[in-house]
Amino acid sequence: MNKHISTASLAVAAAALATACPQSNPPLPEGSGYTCDGELCTVTGPILTDVTFTADKKWVLTGGVFVGDDADPDASPAILTIEPGTTVYGDTAALSFLLVTRGSKLVADGRADAPIVFTSAKDAGSRARGDWGGLVINGQAPVNGCTGDPCVVQGEAGTGTYGGAVANDDSGVLRYVRVEFGGALIDDENELNGFAFQGVGSGTVIENIQAHLVSDDCIEFFGGTASAKRILCTGAGDDNLDWTFGWTGKVQFLIAQQYDDAGGNGIEADNNEANNELTPVSRPVISNATFIGRPASENSKIGVLLRRGTQAELHNVIVMGFNDRCFDMDDSATFAGAVEGDALTGNTVIENSIFDCATLSEDEEGDAFSLEDFLLTMNEGNEVGDPGLTAPDSVGAADFRPAAGSLASSGGQVPSDSFFEAASYRGACPADDNWAQGWAAFPQN
Repeated sequence: MNKHISTASLAVAAAALATACPQSNPPLPEGSGYTCDGELCTVTGPILTDVTFTADKKWVLTGGVFVGDDADPDASPAILTIEPGTTVYGDTAALSFLLVTRGSKLVADGRADAPIVFTSAKDAGSRARGDWGGLVINGQAPVNGCTGDPCVVQGEAGTGTYGGAVANDDSGVLRYVRVEFGGALIDDENELNGFAFQGVGSGTVIENIQAHLVSDDCIEFFGGTASAKRILCTGAGDDNLDWTFGWTGKVQFLIAQQYDDAGGNGIEADNNEANNELTPVSRPVISNATFIGRPASENSKIGVLLRRGTQAELHNVIVMGFNDRCFDMDDSATFAGAVEGDALTGNTVIENSIFDCATLSEDEEGDAFSLEDFLLTMNEGNEVGDPGLTAPDSVGAADFRPAAGSLASSGGQVPSDSFFEAASYRGACPADDNWAQGWAAFPQN
Protein backbone atom coordinates (compact mmCIF):
# COMPACT_ATOMS: atom_id res chain seq x y z
CA MET A 1 0.00 0.00 0.00
CA ASN A 2 1.32 3.48 -0.82
CA LYS A 3 2.60 5.55 2.06
CA HIS A 4 0.18 8.33 1.09
CA ILE A 5 -3.32 7.03 0.43
CA SER A 6 -6.56 8.77 -0.31
CA THR A 7 -9.56 8.93 1.99
CA ALA A 8 -11.56 6.86 -0.45
CA SER A 9 -8.86 4.23 -0.57
CA LEU A 10 -8.77 4.09 3.21
CA ALA A 11 -12.51 3.57 3.43
CA VAL A 12 -12.54 0.80 0.82
CA ALA A 13 -9.62 -1.00 2.39
CA ALA A 14 -11.10 -0.76 5.87
CA ALA A 15 -14.42 -2.19 4.69
CA ALA A 16 -12.68 -5.10 2.98
CA LEU A 17 -10.64 -5.88 6.07
CA ALA A 18 -13.70 -5.71 8.31
CA THR A 19 -15.49 -8.23 6.07
CA ALA A 20 -12.54 -10.60 5.98
CA CYS A 21 -11.66 -10.34 9.69
CA PRO A 22 -14.72 -9.08 11.56
CA GLN A 23 -13.39 -10.20 14.95
CA SER A 24 -9.73 -9.35 14.37
CA ASN A 25 -9.46 -6.68 17.07
CA PRO A 26 -10.12 -6.90 20.81
CA PRO A 27 -12.54 -4.42 22.38
CA LEU A 28 -11.01 -0.97 22.80
CA PRO A 29 -11.02 0.83 26.14
CA GLU A 30 -13.89 3.23 26.62
CA GLY A 31 -12.91 6.73 25.53
CA SER A 32 -10.10 5.62 23.22
CA GLY A 33 -11.62 7.60 20.35
CA TYR A 34 -10.66 5.27 17.50
CA THR A 35 -11.45 2.01 15.76
CA CYS A 36 -9.07 -0.19 13.78
CA ASP A 37 -9.43 -2.67 10.95
CA GLY A 38 -6.07 -4.25 10.41
CA GLU A 39 -3.50 -1.54 9.86
CA LEU A 40 -6.09 1.22 9.26
CA CYS A 41 -7.33 3.13 12.30
CA THR A 42 -10.06 5.77 12.08
CA VAL A 43 -9.82 8.39 14.80
CA THR A 44 -13.00 10.33 15.53
CA GLY A 45 -12.39 11.29 19.15
CA PRO A 46 -12.82 12.42 21.75
CA ILE A 47 -9.80 10.70 23.25
CA LEU A 48 -10.61 10.54 26.95
CA THR A 49 -8.11 7.95 28.13
CA ASP A 50 -4.39 7.42 27.62
CA VAL A 51 -3.83 6.14 24.07
CA THR A 52 -0.81 5.31 21.92
CA PHE A 53 -0.70 5.66 18.14
CA THR A 54 1.76 2.97 17.02
CA ALA A 55 4.02 3.17 14.00
CA ASP A 56 2.73 -0.09 12.52
CA LYS A 57 -0.68 1.40 11.72
CA LYS A 58 -2.07 4.24 9.60
CA TRP A 59 -4.04 6.69 11.74
CA VAL A 60 -6.73 8.77 10.04
CA LEU A 61 -8.19 11.85 11.75
CA THR A 62 -11.85 12.24 10.82
CA GLY A 63 -13.23 15.62 11.88
CA GLY A 64 -11.94 17.56 14.88
CA VAL A 65 -10.28 15.10 17.25
CA PHE A 66 -10.03 16.40 20.83
CA VAL A 67 -7.63 14.90 23.37
CA GLY A 68 -9.23 15.28 26.80
CA ASP A 69 -12.23 17.37 27.82
CA ASP A 70 -11.36 20.26 30.10
CA ALA A 71 -14.99 21.44 30.01
CA ASP A 72 -16.06 18.35 31.98
CA PRO A 73 -15.00 18.60 35.64
CA ASP A 74 -15.39 14.84 36.00
CA ALA A 75 -13.14 13.98 33.06
CA SER A 76 -9.52 13.02 33.74
CA PRO A 77 -6.75 14.51 31.58
CA ALA A 78 -5.67 12.23 28.75
CA ILE A 79 -2.26 11.58 27.23
CA LEU A 80 -1.92 10.82 23.53
CA THR A 81 1.43 9.21 22.79
CA ILE A 82 2.60 8.89 19.17
CA GLU A 83 5.47 6.54 18.44
CA PRO A 84 8.49 7.61 16.35
CA GLY A 85 7.98 6.95 12.66
CA THR A 86 4.17 7.16 12.84
CA THR A 87 2.16 8.85 10.08
CA VAL A 88 -1.17 10.48 10.93
CA TYR A 89 -3.46 11.37 8.01
CA GLY A 90 -6.01 14.18 7.96
CA ASP A 91 -9.25 13.11 6.27
CA THR A 92 -10.08 15.60 3.54
CA ALA A 93 -13.81 14.83 3.33
CA ALA A 94 -14.43 16.80 6.53
CA LEU A 95 -12.44 19.43 8.43
CA SER A 96 -9.93 17.28 10.31
CA PHE A 97 -7.52 18.46 12.99
CA LEU A 98 -5.96 17.32 16.26
CA LEU A 99 -6.55 19.43 19.37
CA VAL A 100 -5.08 18.85 22.82
CA THR A 101 -7.22 20.41 25.54
CA ARG A 102 -5.98 22.13 28.70
CA GLY A 103 -4.55 19.68 31.19
CA SER A 104 -4.10 16.88 28.66
CA LYS A 105 -0.89 16.11 26.79
CA LEU A 106 0.51 15.13 23.43
CA VAL A 107 3.73 13.13 23.60
CA ALA A 108 4.94 13.07 20.00
CA ASP A 109 8.60 12.29 20.58
CA GLY A 110 10.04 11.37 17.20
CA ARG A 111 13.64 10.90 16.16
CA ALA A 112 15.77 12.31 13.37
CA ASP A 113 15.66 8.91 11.67
CA ALA A 114 11.97 8.39 12.47
CA PRO A 115 10.03 11.67 12.47
CA ILE A 116 6.31 11.81 13.23
CA VAL A 117 4.36 13.10 10.22
CA PHE A 118 0.89 14.67 10.04
CA THR A 119 -0.19 14.86 6.41
CA SER A 120 -3.08 14.84 3.95
CA ALA A 121 -4.96 11.59 3.32
CA LYS A 122 -4.98 12.34 -0.42
CA ASP A 123 -2.68 10.43 -2.71
CA ALA A 124 0.81 11.79 -3.24
CA GLY A 125 0.66 13.99 -6.33
CA SER A 126 -2.77 15.42 -5.53
CA ARG A 127 -2.10 16.97 -2.12
CA ALA A 128 -2.19 20.73 -1.54
CA ARG A 129 -2.26 23.40 1.13
CA GLY A 130 -5.44 23.33 3.20
CA ASP A 131 -6.31 19.67 2.60
CA TRP A 132 -6.90 19.25 6.34
CA GLY A 133 -6.54 21.31 9.51
CA GLY A 134 -3.45 21.12 11.63
CA LEU A 135 -2.25 20.72 15.19
CA VAL A 136 -3.68 22.82 18.04
CA ILE A 137 -2.48 22.66 21.65
CA ASN A 138 -4.31 24.48 24.43
CA GLY A 139 -2.52 25.18 27.70
CA GLN A 140 -3.01 26.87 31.04
CA ALA A 141 -0.29 29.54 30.85
CA PRO A 142 -1.04 33.29 31.09
CA VAL A 143 -2.64 35.14 28.16
CA ASN A 144 -4.25 38.54 27.69
CA GLY A 145 -7.54 39.26 25.99
CA CYS A 146 -10.07 39.18 28.83
CA THR A 147 -10.74 40.70 32.24
CA GLY A 148 -10.87 37.42 34.15
CA ASP A 149 -8.27 36.52 36.76
CA PRO A 150 -6.76 34.38 35.47
CA CYS A 151 -7.67 35.21 31.90
CA VAL A 152 -9.15 32.26 29.99
CA VAL A 153 -9.90 32.76 26.29
CA GLN A 154 -12.24 30.93 23.96
CA GLY A 155 -10.31 29.86 20.87
CA GLU A 156 -11.56 30.96 17.48
CA ALA A 157 -13.92 28.70 15.53
CA GLY A 158 -14.49 26.17 18.28
CA THR A 159 -10.88 25.37 19.17
CA GLY A 160 -11.60 25.25 22.90
CA THR A 161 -10.55 27.33 25.89
CA TYR A 162 -7.00 28.25 26.77
CA GLY A 163 -5.08 30.35 29.25
CA GLY A 164 -4.69 30.37 33.02
CA ALA A 165 -2.10 31.06 35.69
CA VAL A 166 0.33 28.15 35.26
CA ALA A 167 3.37 29.68 33.55
CA ASN A 168 5.27 26.36 33.54
CA ASP A 169 2.30 24.32 32.33
CA ASP A 170 3.28 21.12 30.57
CA SER A 171 1.33 20.07 27.45
CA GLY A 172 3.76 17.32 26.48
CA VAL A 173 6.53 16.86 23.92
CA LEU A 174 6.80 17.69 20.21
CA ARG A 175 10.15 16.57 18.88
CA TYR A 176 10.89 15.75 15.22
CA VAL A 177 7.31 16.41 14.12
CA ARG A 178 6.27 17.49 10.63
CA VAL A 179 2.88 18.93 9.58
CA GLU A 180 2.16 18.95 5.82
CA PHE A 181 -0.64 20.30 3.59
CA GLY A 182 -2.66 21.68 6.53
CA GLY A 183 -4.28 25.01 7.30
CA ALA A 184 -7.83 24.28 6.21
CA LEU A 185 -10.39 27.08 6.14
CA ILE A 186 -12.75 26.92 9.13
CA ASP A 187 -15.03 29.76 8.02
CA ASP A 188 -14.77 33.01 6.07
CA GLU A 189 -12.66 34.59 8.83
CA ASN A 190 -10.52 31.78 10.23
CA GLU A 191 -8.04 29.20 9.05
CA LEU A 192 -6.08 26.67 11.05
CA ASN A 193 -2.28 26.94 11.16
CA GLY A 194 0.38 24.29 10.89
CA PHE A 195 1.07 24.57 14.63
CA ALA A 196 -1.12 26.65 16.96
CA PHE A 197 0.10 26.97 20.56
CA GLN A 198 -2.69 28.58 22.58
CA GLY A 199 -1.76 29.50 26.14
CA VAL A 200 0.91 26.78 26.14
CA GLY A 201 3.34 26.78 29.05
CA SER A 202 7.11 26.64 29.36
CA GLY A 203 7.04 23.04 30.60
CA THR A 204 6.18 21.88 27.08
CA VAL A 205 9.07 20.60 24.96
CA ILE A 206 9.04 21.86 21.34
CA GLU A 207 12.09 20.96 19.27
CA ASN A 208 12.74 20.12 15.62
CA ILE A 209 9.35 20.80 14.08
CA GLN A 210 8.45 21.60 10.47
CA ALA A 211 5.30 23.02 8.88
CA HIS A 212 5.36 22.48 5.12
CA LEU A 213 2.90 23.85 2.56
CA VAL A 214 0.24 24.89 5.05
CA SER A 215 -2.44 27.32 3.91
CA ASP A 216 -2.25 29.85 6.75
CA ASP A 217 0.60 30.48 9.20
CA CYS A 218 3.44 28.08 9.85
CA ILE A 219 3.38 28.56 13.62
CA GLU A 220 1.39 30.89 15.85
CA PHE A 221 1.63 31.53 19.58
CA PHE A 222 -1.57 32.78 21.21
CA GLY A 223 -0.17 34.01 24.50
CA GLY A 224 1.53 31.61 26.87
CA THR A 225 5.16 31.07 27.78
CA ALA A 226 6.14 28.19 25.46
CA SER A 227 9.62 28.16 23.97
CA ALA A 228 10.96 26.26 20.97
CA LYS A 229 14.17 25.31 19.19
CA ARG A 230 14.79 24.38 15.56
CA ILE A 231 11.64 25.38 13.75
CA LEU A 232 11.42 24.99 9.97
CA CYS A 233 8.74 26.76 7.91
CA THR A 234 8.60 26.01 4.17
CA GLY A 235 6.06 27.32 1.69
CA ALA A 236 3.53 28.70 4.19
CA GLY A 237 0.51 30.31 2.57
CA ASP A 238 0.57 33.29 4.94
CA ASP A 239 2.92 34.33 7.75
CA ASN A 240 5.70 32.21 9.20
CA LEU A 241 6.09 33.19 12.85
CA ASP A 242 2.96 34.83 14.25
CA TRP A 243 2.20 35.82 17.83
CA THR A 244 -0.48 37.64 19.83
CA PHE A 245 -2.27 37.74 23.24
CA GLY A 246 0.84 38.21 25.38
CA TRP A 247 3.31 35.53 24.28
CA THR A 248 6.52 35.70 26.35
CA GLY A 249 8.42 32.59 25.23
CA LYS A 250 11.78 32.10 23.55
CA VAL A 251 12.89 30.73 20.19
CA GLN A 252 16.33 29.77 18.93
CA PHE A 253 17.11 28.43 15.46
CA LEU A 254 14.20 29.16 13.13
CA ILE A 255 14.24 28.95 9.32
CA ALA A 256 11.37 30.38 7.29
CA GLN A 257 11.47 30.03 3.51
CA GLN A 258 8.69 31.45 1.36
CA TYR A 259 7.66 30.09 -2.03
CA ASP A 260 6.66 32.21 -5.04
CA ASP A 261 3.00 31.18 -5.23
CA ALA A 262 1.86 32.21 -1.74
CA GLY A 263 3.10 33.90 1.39
CA GLY A 264 2.85 36.80 3.78
CA ASN A 265 5.19 38.19 6.42
CA GLY A 266 8.22 36.57 7.98
CA ILE A 267 7.12 37.72 11.46
CA GLU A 268 3.67 39.17 12.14
CA ALA A 269 3.68 40.20 15.77
CA ASP A 270 0.88 41.59 17.95
CA ASN A 271 0.19 42.17 21.60
CA ASN A 272 -3.59 42.52 21.42
CA GLU A 273 -5.58 43.97 18.54
CA ALA A 274 -8.49 45.23 20.66
CA ASN A 275 -6.31 46.82 23.36
CA ASN A 276 -2.65 47.25 22.49
CA GLU A 277 -1.66 47.81 26.13
CA LEU A 278 -3.13 44.70 27.76
CA THR A 279 -0.89 42.66 30.04
CA PRO A 280 0.94 40.38 29.94
CA VAL A 281 2.50 42.21 27.01
CA SER A 282 3.84 40.06 24.18
CA ARG A 283 7.62 40.06 24.53
CA PRO A 284 9.36 36.97 23.16
CA VAL A 285 13.13 36.64 22.88
CA ILE A 286 14.29 35.25 19.54
CA SER A 287 17.83 34.40 18.51
CA ASN A 288 19.33 32.91 15.35
CA ALA A 289 16.47 33.05 12.89
CA THR A 290 16.55 33.22 9.09
CA PHE A 291 13.60 34.68 7.16
CA ILE A 292 13.79 34.24 3.38
CA GLY A 293 11.31 36.05 1.17
CA ARG A 294 10.86 35.99 -2.60
CA PRO A 295 11.86 39.37 -4.06
CA ALA A 296 10.00 38.82 -7.36
CA SER A 297 6.75 37.64 -5.77
CA GLU A 298 3.91 39.98 -4.75
CA ASN A 299 3.01 37.41 -2.10
CA SER A 300 6.23 38.16 -0.24
CA LYS A 301 5.42 41.06 2.05
CA ILE A 302 7.30 42.29 5.13
CA GLY A 303 10.18 40.46 6.78
CA VAL A 304 9.49 41.60 10.34
CA LEU A 305 6.26 43.42 11.24
CA LEU A 306 5.91 44.55 14.86
CA ARG A 307 2.52 46.09 15.68
CA ARG A 308 -0.41 46.41 18.13
CA GLY A 309 1.79 47.03 21.16
CA THR A 310 4.10 44.04 20.95
CA GLN A 311 7.61 44.13 22.30
CA ALA A 312 10.37 41.74 21.30
CA GLU A 313 14.06 40.93 21.42
CA LEU A 314 15.57 39.81 18.12
CA HIS A 315 19.20 38.71 18.07
CA ASN A 316 21.33 37.32 15.23
CA VAL A 317 18.43 37.42 12.76
CA ILE A 318 18.71 37.37 8.96
CA VAL A 319 15.90 39.00 6.97
CA MET A 320 16.31 38.81 3.20
CA GLY A 321 14.40 38.96 -0.07
CA PHE A 322 11.05 40.35 1.06
CA ASN A 323 9.24 42.17 -1.72
CA ASP A 324 7.68 44.97 0.32
CA ARG A 325 10.35 45.74 2.90
CA CYS A 326 12.54 44.07 5.48
CA PHE A 327 11.17 45.80 8.58
CA ASP A 328 8.10 47.73 9.71
CA MET A 329 6.58 48.90 12.96
CA ASP A 330 2.99 50.08 13.42
CA ASP A 331 0.80 51.59 16.17
CA SER A 332 1.73 54.09 18.87
CA ALA A 333 1.93 51.51 21.66
CA THR A 334 4.55 49.57 19.71
CA PHE A 335 6.70 52.68 19.23
CA ALA A 336 6.26 53.67 22.89
CA GLY A 337 7.38 50.24 24.03
CA ALA A 338 10.59 50.54 22.01
CA VAL A 339 11.81 54.11 22.54
CA GLU A 340 11.26 56.72 25.24
CA GLY A 341 12.54 60.16 24.37
CA ASP A 342 15.66 59.49 22.34
CA ALA A 343 16.67 56.27 24.03
CA LEU A 344 15.78 52.61 23.77
CA THR A 345 13.58 51.31 26.57
CA GLY A 346 15.17 47.88 26.37
CA ASN A 347 11.79 46.25 25.81
CA THR A 348 12.20 46.03 22.03
CA VAL A 349 15.72 45.27 20.91
CA ILE A 350 17.07 44.19 17.51
CA GLU A 351 20.79 43.45 17.57
CA ASN A 352 23.53 41.81 15.51
CA SER A 353 21.17 41.15 12.61
CA ILE A 354 21.46 41.35 8.82
CA PHE A 355 18.92 42.89 6.46
CA ASP A 356 18.98 42.31 2.72
CA CYS A 357 15.85 43.59 0.90
CA ALA A 358 15.42 46.13 -1.88
CA THR A 359 13.71 48.34 0.73
CA LEU A 360 14.94 48.24 4.31
CA SER A 361 12.02 50.18 5.81
CA GLU A 362 9.63 53.02 5.02
CA ASP A 363 8.59 55.66 7.50
CA GLU A 364 4.87 56.45 7.54
CA GLU A 365 2.78 59.32 8.86
CA GLY A 366 2.50 58.99 12.63
CA ASP A 367 5.70 57.01 13.14
CA ALA A 368 7.40 58.21 16.32
CA PHE A 369 10.92 57.77 14.97
CA SER A 370 12.86 56.74 11.89
CA LEU A 371 12.83 52.98 11.51
CA GLU A 372 16.16 53.05 9.69
CA ASP A 373 17.72 54.97 12.59
CA PHE A 374 16.13 52.51 15.02
CA LEU A 375 17.79 49.57 13.25
CA LEU A 376 21.15 50.99 12.26
CA THR A 377 21.93 53.69 14.83
CA MET A 378 20.00 53.10 18.04
CA ASN A 379 20.44 49.33 18.13
CA GLU A 380 23.87 47.71 17.91
CA GLY A 381 25.52 45.36 15.46
CA ASN A 382 22.94 45.47 12.65
CA GLU A 383 24.08 45.54 9.01
CA VAL A 384 22.59 45.87 5.54
CA GLY A 385 24.03 43.51 2.95
CA ASP A 386 24.13 40.02 1.52
CA PRO A 387 24.41 37.55 4.42
CA GLY A 388 26.19 35.06 2.16
CA LEU A 389 24.11 31.92 2.71
CA THR A 390 25.00 28.89 0.61
CA ALA A 391 21.74 28.25 -1.31
CA PRO A 392 18.83 29.91 0.52
CA ASP A 393 16.39 30.23 -2.40
CA SER A 394 16.33 26.67 -3.70
CA VAL A 395 12.95 24.98 -3.21
CA GLY A 396 13.32 21.52 -1.77
CA ALA A 397 17.11 21.49 -1.76
CA ALA A 398 18.06 24.68 0.06
CA ASP A 399 21.19 25.08 2.14
CA PHE A 400 20.83 27.78 4.78
CA ARG A 401 24.39 27.59 6.12
CA PRO A 402 26.70 30.59 5.77
CA ALA A 403 29.56 30.47 3.31
CA ALA A 404 33.05 30.89 4.70
CA GLY A 405 33.91 34.53 5.35
CA SER A 406 30.34 35.76 4.80
CA LEU A 407 28.56 38.34 6.92
CA ALA A 408 26.48 35.59 8.51
CA SER A 409 29.43 33.43 9.50
CA SER A 410 30.36 35.74 12.37
CA GLY A 411 29.07 38.64 14.42
CA GLY A 412 26.50 36.75 16.49
CA GLN A 413 25.97 37.18 20.20
CA VAL A 414 23.23 35.26 22.02
CA PRO A 415 21.26 36.55 25.02
CA SER A 416 22.65 35.68 28.46
CA ASP A 417 19.99 33.12 29.25
CA SER A 418 20.51 29.40 29.84
CA PHE A 419 17.89 28.54 27.21
CA PHE A 420 20.13 29.79 24.40
CA GLU A 421 22.98 27.72 23.01
CA ALA A 422 26.26 29.43 22.17
CA ALA A 423 26.30 30.79 18.60
CA SER A 424 28.88 33.18 17.16
CA TYR A 425 27.17 33.23 13.75
CA ARG A 426 24.03 34.99 12.54
CA GLY A 427 20.98 33.23 11.20
CA ALA A 428 19.65 29.80 12.02
CA CYS A 429 22.52 27.54 10.92
CA PRO A 430 26.24 27.36 11.56
CA ALA A 431 28.57 26.48 8.71
CA ASP A 432 28.98 22.90 9.96
CA ASP A 433 25.39 21.93 10.81
CA ASN A 434 22.52 21.72 8.34
CA TRP A 435 20.26 20.66 11.22
CA ALA A 436 17.09 20.09 9.15
CA GLN A 437 18.76 17.49 6.95
CA GLY A 438 17.45 13.97 7.35
CA TRP A 439 14.18 14.49 9.22
CA ALA A 440 12.64 17.38 7.23
CA ALA A 441 10.96 16.80 3.86
CA PHE A 442 9.71 19.00 1.01
CA PRO A 443 7.06 17.19 -1.10
CA GLN A 444 5.37 19.59 -3.50
CA ASN A 445 2.04 17.77 -3.76
